[in-house]
Amino acid sequence: MWVAPSMRGLGVAQRQLESLEKHASAVGVDVLQMDTHRTLAEVQKLYTRNGYVKIAAYNKNPYAHHWFEKRGLQLLR
Repeated sequence: MWVAPSMRGLGVAQRQLESLEKHASAVGVDVLQMDTHRTLAEVQKLYTRNGYVKIAAYNKNPYAHHWFEKRGLQLLR
């Protein structure tokens, strides 16, 4: 996810994440995984605030330093 600097602080990322989770649930996905760079503290807070937990690395993305997961998306239906 990425939000233009001029749009930050307006809840855009929150709405993007909610939309992603709703769509994932609608198509039968129960688990979402995200990765992020260590400098993106606001995204890390966003994920944590929305029920994501830190997990072990699941990819070799050279720009990722933190990995998150949220389970139970089917409960959102």
